[in-house]
Amino acid sequence: MVSNVNPILALAAPVLLALALTGMSIPVSPALAASSQECDAEVRRLAISDAGAQVAAQTYAALNGPDQSCGDQALFCAGQIVSLRFLEQAYASADEGSGARELRLELETAQQFGAPWQVLVGIADLSMAIALESKEPHEFQRAARSYQDAINVIGEAPVCQAYGQPPYPGPEETRSIHNRMTEALMLAPQLEVVRTRAGTCGGIFLSSVRGFTPTFRPLPINFEFGSAQFTDTGEQAARVLLECVLADNYNRLSLSGHTDPIGSDAYNLALSERRLEAVAKVLREGGYEGELELLPRGEAEPFEPDDPTAYSEDELHQMDRRVVLLESQ
Repeated sequence: MVSNVNPILALAAPVLLALALTGMSIPVSPALAASSQECDAEVRRLAISDAGAQVAAQTYAALNGPDQSCGDQALFCAGQIVSLRFLEQAYASADEGSGARELRLELETAQQFGAPWQVLVGIADLSMAIALESKEPHEFQRAARSYQDAINVIGEAPVCQAYGQPPYPGPEETRSIHNRMTEALMLAPQLEVVRTRAGTCGGIFLSSVRGFTPTFRPLPINFEFGSAQFTDTGEQAARVLLECVLADNYNRLSLSGHTDPIGSDAYNLALSERRLEAVAKVLREGGYEGELELLPRGEAEPFEPDDPTAYSEDELHQMDRRVVLLESQ
């Protein structure tokens, strides 16, 4: 069981505060909303009620019944409200000492109704805590996927403001989520393409997210030890980079290459240059014709996780060995 789980859900605090401030003892009826206007009113009433997760879920089920006339937006926003109520319930469970895996199950229940960024970050943080304890690669993969999904949601325009949607995170909080996403990505066995609502490559490939502009976007393009030969994970990540470069019509790319500290400075600088050339070959042979800047860094700029003590030396070295997307246009 993972200890000290309360900080994992600390990002839920703004949600709970918003719910507390708007919570009123207004009964939520499973009332049948025969018209779209009645449905809209029912969703608004749900938003300002103090209904718990189960009651909110029952209301959602009633609104989603075959005889209802709820519009897509009203149902979507009702699902978001229900999801946040389950998040509130999970937060209470954390205070009671529930473990990370139990809490994640609660949040996965929440996700069945909707996927607000707060729930996605909660799932990602819990998966990361489980991964760091168990060292199971698929847990890093789950964390990376949920962080990328959360970044996508944060970057999209809000659609539920009329129903009391809690605020999106500011740039500093978004930076923290983005940093945790990069750490999970560097230890995951595969780089997944997570699409935005518009169909473009999202997550780590987003160059700006609601006022936050990442200065670096590390990719797990890994190589065999002391070699410019891709590992299976590295080749797959390079193909993902190519896929997004072509799909999103990039005209200019700037990439930097990095190694772990094993070996001399000169050796690692030359090694990072050869590895960047291997990535460039994948891009050029795959059809990318835009401008391409390659910046070998060797071991000069090690990866800097938020908490280095959370990782083993091997994991830190794995994060050091990377290709960084510095600029994409």
